[in-house]
Amino acid sequence: MLKDVPLAPGFSIRTLAEQADGLSGSDLKELCRNAAMRPMREFLREAGGDLEKLEQSQKEGFTLRPVTLDDFFKLDGSSALPNE
Repeated sequence: MLKDVPLAPGFSIRTLAEQADGLSGSDLKELCRNAAMRPMREFLREAGGDLEKLEQSQKEGFTLRPVTLDDFFKLDGSSALPNE
């Protein structure tokens, strides 16, 4: 699920697996999808709806920050484990 997602140096798949123990396949898929989208959501928030900035970034190309373990477990309503 994370094969094409840039991960932060030192990212521990083992820690992720331990923290996600007991989740269903569907839950894992959603957890990974949400975590992978967090850097994009941050980028869009920083742009603040400025279409010119977004268009310029698209023309210049941009790189999103790598995904961290926090992206999976931060409680912000978008990437948290169920029931936490």
